[in-house]
Amino acid sequence: MRLVDIDKSQPLHSFATAISWLRTNYDIPYDDYEGAVGEFLSGGHYHYVDDFRFKAGGPRVFDEDGFTFVNTFTGWNSAPGDVQPFLDLTEAAFVSCKQDAEWLIDLIAYHVQNPDVHIPYAGAITGERLPADLWVSAIYEAFAPWSVRFGVVHLRSTNKAWMRNSVIGVMNGVANGIEDRISAQILCQIIIAPDARVINDASKNRSFSRNEVNNLLILCTLPNGKDRLLGNAGIFYSIPARKVDEEILGRFQKWVRDGNARHLAHWLFNRDVSHFKPPVTAPLTQSARVSFLETMTPFQRLAYVMRESPENYIAQWISNSLQWASQMSMANAKSRTSIATKNYALVILETFPELTVRPWYTADEIILMFPDMFTQHPDFSKWGTFSENLVSGELRTGGLTMLQPENGKMGFMHNNKLNNYFIIHNEKDWIQPVSQDRFDELMKSWPSYREYQKQQAKGPHEQKA
Repeated sequence: MRLVDIDKSQPLHSFATAISWLRTNYDIPYDDYEGAVGEFLSGGHYHYVDDFRFKAGGPRVFDEDGFTFVNTFTGWNSAPGDVQPFLDLTEAAFVSCKQDAEWLIDLIAYHVQNPDVHIPYAGAITGERLPADLWVSAIYEAFAPWSVRFGVVHLRSTNKAWMRNSVIGVMNGVANGIEDRISAQILCQIIIAPDARVINDASKNRSFSRNEVNNLLILCTLPNGKDRLLGNAGIFYSIPARKVDEEILGRFQKWVRDGNARHLAHWLFNRDVSHFKPPVTAPLTQSARVSFLETMTPFQRLAYVMRESPENYIAQWISNSLQWASQMSMANAKSRTSIATKNYALVILETFPELTVRPWYTADEIILMFPDMFTQHPDFSKWGTFSENLVSGELRTGGLTMLQPENGKMGFMHNNKLNNYFIIHNEKDWIQPVSQDRFDELMKSWPSYREYQKQQAKGPHEQKA
């Protein structure tokens, strides 16, 4: 049993402190310890509790999973009032992505109205730092004291008690934090996984030992061009902020200084989000997609495009490769690099006319299919030095899946060689494992590129690839 001061949400750690507390709050004789305790207990001025727990919007004492908790939450600081300066800043800062900004506001409103629902991604404001930081800071002020600012020091610390008792987490200028690999991993873990059972506060007075869940919605800001550091687009909902007129910024700052952020809290609490249902992963905005692609090597980017495109470009890719090879084969090669390039072009010209048009190819075949990408690769030096394994690894990093053999085999036998095939079109049609017999049958059924061209010349028809 713990004796707890409900008003302060603090434990009375010992009998001595309990007596001191009783003397302060009850008119009892100085030396009547037993009488004081007896009066206290018999008078119903206590609750039996097992631990403390933060439950935003919940009652002061509540039961959960067979335990009784004192709620450290004491109420929101919100009141109806004018939020026009916030709306003006939102309109000016996100003028080029109004719909994306509205979605983020709906997400924040949904979260504070449903604080027990975990959101497994964060909001990221990129672009102009000043309007981005001010906008995020208004959200922080609106839900104080149940919001927290944190930085790299907090991420790297073994003490994560700063996460406790908060519904909103704010990290300004997050670029320095996520440039460090370990800090970036910790940040992503905090965003994705709300389970905080191993987190202790610094004084060791109490812990999250009862598997307390911390449902922080994290909002962070990044400088121009640093959004590429976010890496995983599914974890961050990214929108860019633009430069804002000084008059709007000044009016907004005065509004916050005058304590009006509580009006923003009231506005968000009363925003209609009945239509809003947070998806499992963060929607891909234009800003997030561009920054995501910027982090990729050419073959990683190719894999991503192959997965996303609903169109069948395989014949066109083969055609482009043949055109490139035709030009390179006629070049006057003198240097070692140009000679190697010409030889590679001749391999393409010899191989590709008879290459079948199908939905999956080996890494070797994809290398031949996109020869111009070698010159874009940071590890490119000359033809013949580029590893098939390197390309295969980058295609997998970009998310391209492989055709799975049946019965747990390591690949498919073709031309007396064990091969693995990447699915570059209609991935959903090839999810199930394929037997070797079925593979052989399919390889014989696909037309060669030469045959495909002849079929196309006869007129439109259904293609097999």
